[in-house]
Amino acid sequence: MTTTSATVRPNGEPGDPITGHSRTRARVLTVAGAALAATLVHLVALALGADMDVPAFDGQGTQQIAAVGVTLSALAGALIGWGLALAAGRWSARPRATWLLVVGVGLLLSFVPIVAIDATAATRAVLALEHLAVAAVTIPGLARTLHARRVR
Repeated sequence: MTTTSATVRPNGEPGDPITGHSRTRARVLTVAGAALAATLVHLVALALGADMDVPAFDGQGTQQIAAVGVTLSALAGALIGWGLALAAGRWSARPRATWLLVVGVGLLLSFVPIVAIDATAATRAVLALEHLAVAAVTIPGLARTLHARRVR
């Protein structure tokens, strides 16, 4: 006897997006997970001796990127993703595809400052890994809460 496994959502058909209270819970956990992922990347990099210095905003010297800054930035990025998911779900005929396109472009654009800053290669690599960690949690986590087509 063979069995097949399909993702069955509560009160749904296989492959349906998560809905209702489960959707909100999944989105909250995704945002928290994204912040945790970026913070862990940062803390591991610091433990391994990475120099997380970037030019100061005032142009005078450098400043170290603090873990709390990474956490707050990751939360902001994931919350923006959530807001875009809400907008796509409301106004797009194909919410999931629209959202994936927008956040994919956003992810690519998030690498522009990393390339442009005057920092060591290790610092740039850690920053890129932090962005990828947020994306690795946020994109699948929020995409699974969106319908492929708008539900009327």
